[in-house]
Amino acid sequence: MANPAPVTSPPPTTNTPVTPPNNNGTAVAVVNGNEVNIRLGPGTGHNVITQVSRGQRVGVLERSGDWAKVQLDGGAIGWVAGWMLNIDTAEASPSPGDPPVQTPDTDQTGEPDQPAEPVQLEQIEIHEEDGHTYVELKAQGPLSYDMFMLTGPERLVVDLKNVNVTDLPEKIEVNSEAVSRLRTGWMSQDPPVMRLVFDLKGTVANLDKLSDDRTKLNLDIFIPQPGSFLNGRVIALDAGHGGSDPGATGPTGLKEKEVNLDIALRLQKILTEHGAKVVMTRTSDSFVDLYERTAIAERNRAEVFLSIHSNANPSHDKNGTSTYYRRDTGELAPGVSQADNRRLASLVQSELLRTLGRRSLGVLQSNFVVLRTSPVPAALVEVAFLSNYEEEQMLRQDAVRQKVAESLAQSLNSYFAPTK
Repeated sequence: MANPAPVTSPPPTTNTPVTPPNNNGTAVAVVNGNEVNIRLGPGTGHNVITQVSRGQRVGVLERSGDWAKVQLDGGAIGWVAGWMLNIDTAEASPSPGDPPVQTPDTDQTGEPDQPAEPVQLEQIEIHEEDGHTYVELKAQGPLSYDMFMLTGPERLVVDLKNVNVTDLPEKIEVNSEAVSRLRTGWMSQDPPVMRLVFDLKGTVANLDKLSDDRTKLNLDIFIPQPGSFLNGRVIALDAGHGGSDPGATGPTGLKEKEVNLDIALRLQKILTEHGAKVVMTRTSDSFVDLYERTAIAERNRAEVFLSIHSNANPSHDKNGTSTYYRRDTGELAPGVSQADNRRLASLVQSELLRTLGRRSLGVLQSNFVVLRTSPVPAALVEVAFLSNYEEEQMLRQDAVRQKVAESLAQSLNSYFAPTK
C-alpha cells in the first residue's frame, strides 16, 4: 500500500514553532499538499515562482474563483489553488478537546464571547512500554486541543488551546521506538496556544483519549508492525447513503453518495488484492436501509465493519476529519468490546490525518444506527467536509480518493496486526 509522496523540504532548524504571519489581520491558511506551486497569477497558465510544503502557513490576501492570492513568510506574494489550503482561522465544529460551553455568554454559534481563564498545564509524563510511547498531559481544568500529522519528516502536532504553562523545556529527548524528541513552543500568546511537536522515527499510529473530566489527555504512539495481516479477513465496507438518499451536496454539486461509493470500491480492490474477503453493503447507486447494512455484515460473518462518509455543516468554514465509534455500551454484541471499537476508530483517524493533513476533529462517540447495531467492531469515518469549498474540491480528485482508500486499507491492516 503506497504512502504519500514525501515532502522534500528540510525540517525546521528552530526548536520553537514559529508564529504564523498575521498579514494585518488577513486569514492565515495551512498548506495541505506536498510541494505546492505558487504562481504569478490565478491559473495554471501562469509561471511558477516558488513552491511551499505541507504545513507551511501563508496569509490569504484575496480570492479569485478557485485560486487564492497569498503572502509567504518572507514577504513574497503569489497565487495558489484554493483547495491546497486549509484556512487556519476557521473554527470547525467541536475539536476533540473543546469542552462544552456552559455559560450564557455565547453568540448564536455557541462560541463564548470572551475566552475563559487559561487552564494551567501541570505535567507532561512520557514513558515507553513494549514499543508504545505513552504520553499523559495533566491540567487543572478542561483541556482543549487540535491535533494533526505532518510528513517530511514525520511529526505529530498537538496544539493546546487556552493554556498556561510554566517551566516547560523547549525540547525533551524521548528516544523511544516511535518518538525521537518532543519540541514545545508558543504558537500564539493571545489567545495562548502551546504547540507540542513530536518528532517521529517513522510512520506511526496514534491513539488519543481524553478523560471524562477533560483534565487528562493520553496519547499512545507506536509504529504499526510491518507486513500484511489482511489475508483471509472478512471485512464489511459500508458506502454511506445511496439511491434516493444522496447525503450531503457540496457547494458546486458534488454528491456525498458518489464520493463514498467511489472510495469504498477503491478500498474493496486494495483489500481483495491483499487476500481479504470484502462484504459490500452496496456496489451501485442504490438505497440500502440502515439496519440492513449491519445485517449484511452479520449474514456474511464479517469481522469488522467500516462505514465511509463525507461530512457537512451549515457553515462552509467547518472543515476536518473525524472518526466515530459507538457511545452506548449497554447492549454490545457478544465478543465486541469498546476497546476494539475505539482502537479501530483511532487507527482510521491517525492514518487519514497523516495522508490528508487536515484538521483533526477527533475520535468521537455517537450512536449512529450502523454503529449501534453492528455485530462486530465498527467505525464510521467522516473523511472531510463536502460543505467546505476547499475540501469539496479535494474530494473531487481521483488521486485524493485513492490515497484515502490506501489509508483506510493501512488502518485495517494495522487493526488486524498482532499487538505487542
